[in-house]
Amino acid sequence: MEQLRQMHKRYYEVADRQLSTVGAVRAFEEKTGVPKVYGVAGVAALVGSMVFFNVAAPLLVNLTGFGYA
Repeated sequence: MEQLRQMHKRYYEVADRQLSTVGAVRAFEEKTGVPKVYGVAGVAALVGSMVFFNVAAPLLVNLTGFGYA
């Protein structure tokens, strides 16, 4: 169990360092008080669930297309 905690801590620190370079993520953390890593993981889980259950597929496709434009 201790090895799992150390692995989580290591990945958390790496992700936190990488996310600190993104201004929007830093602003999100400052405004909400939610750690950057957990906020991004939550958004990824929400989008992943939407894709898995095919909910709001047109919205996701349009947002993806807008992002590439």
